[in-house]
Amino acid sequence: MSVQRRNDTVQTRAVSAFWRWWSAEGIGLLNAAVTTGDYPDLPDTLDAMIKAIGPGLGWETGPGIRARHQFCVSGSGDPGLRVLAEQWRRAAPPTGSG
Repeated sequence: MSVQRRNDTVQTRAVSAFWRWWSAEGIGLLNAAVTTGDYPDLPDTLDAMIKAIGPGLGWETGPGIRARHQFCVSGSGDPGLRVLAEQWRRAAPPTGSG
């Protein structure tokens, strides 16, 4: 197996793991943190999960447009990582399922 294919497999698994976690508990943890202002280890958890997808990816939270808040992943200005961030976004569960 080529290095690129192995990296793609690792990234695909990390994206899937993120969205499983997000649907099961991540969105609830973020909702609670936004409501209470208490983020315990959520930033560290999110950072580790996003870095597992791609070490150069960045993330942030903020006020949402159609929701109370948003969670955004970006390529941090790296055009190559923008593709990975888009793959992450496209793998998201349908709105309302998490």
